[in-house]
Amino acid sequence: MNEEAVKALLGALDRKAIARGVAALTEAERDAWVPVWALLTIGSGGFRYFLDNSQADLADAARRFRHLGLDAAGAACERVASEVFPGGAPADHDERSDLLARVDWSRFGAEEGVLVALTREGLYRAIGDYARRSDGALAWG
Repeated sequence: MNEEAVKALLGALDRKAIARGVAALTEAERDAWVPVWALLTIGSGGFRYFLDNSQADLADAARRFRHLGLDAAGAACERVASEVFPGGAPADHDERSDLLARVDWSRFGAEEGVLVALTREGLYRAIGDYARRSDGALAWG
């Protein structure tokens, strides 16, 4: 799947997620969509910005980066998730916000650097490779 096909696929997944919710995406579709969303969000404001979204699940993003073969990005997300939420992310929004306010985010510069170094083109290439391996579970056009 070339870059244009990946962009078209991601556009369709965006529309589906917006119209019906992320839960409407198949597992293979989430394997493609979640890392793009995570990369764009973390690239825009860091891990704190990503985790301020009460629906954000950094451990899930880590797993999906690994599904795409992006192990360094997965490891970076895993480290942040395990240090910020050692017992798992609190379900309560206020508790989560209080916990996030106490984190020294400067500790995670190297991990953010891993994601910043992952270009959109590199991510699209990984998604294209994943689509080829998916036996039709992730296809567009």
